Amino acid sequence: MIAYQTSSVSSTREQGLYIAAVSYTDDFKVGDRILAVGGLEVATCDQLRESISTYQPGDVASVLVLRDDELVEIEMTLTQADIPNSAAKPAA
Repeated sequence: MIAYQTSSVSSTREQGLYIAAVSYTDDFKVGDRILAVGGLEVATCDQLRESISTYQPGDVASVLVLRDDELVEIEMTLTQADIPNSAAKPAA
């Protein structure tokens, strides 16, 4: 599980979604800034939810984060808990 929050910094360079807390994974670190999911840029919580909602549990999503001024690409296997409204979506 990953908790994230929108940056309150007014600078465009620093805006985005920062990881505020992490449990059950070593892939993400507190302070990582989420830049994209599946190749699509995300800058708000709504954009992140929308991007993730296109996946099904068990799918692998590529998540691009900025960590310590370096780009890191993380392959994340999504669970039902990661995907908004996944219980209501029919399986493909």
